Amino acid sequence: MSPKDRLRQTRENLKLSRAEFAIKLGLNSHQIRDMEIGKQSVTLEICRKVEEIFSVSARWLETGKDEDVRITAWSPETVAIAEIVEAMDKDTRSDILLSVQKEKLLRDLLKEKEGQFAA
Repeated sequence: MSPKDRLRQTRENLKLSRAEFAIKLGLNSHQIRDMEIGKQSVTLEICRKVEEIFSVSARWLETGKDEDVRITAWSPETVAIAEIVEAMDKDTRSDILLSVQKEKLLRDLLKEKEGQFAA
């Protein structure tokens, strides 16, 4: 299995469309498609983003070698929310996913700023 196959497997195991997966990674669906079909390389940077966001080993994505391969299990509450979001129309779902991504980015920036002030 190659990195492109492991990337696709990860996305499918997470039950995300290419568009949803791309939004979470800050990419577009064409880039995900190109990586999954081998037209574009799955870079170490992409592997690290997948690891950070989805808790899937970057080493495993890149090389296929890692004992600690996991895809984060969802709590019952998260599953319920995912089912609600899945039932929404595509545009609304994309808007929500983008909002969540922006909120995470803002939280990360605030944590970074707090760390600078504490030092």
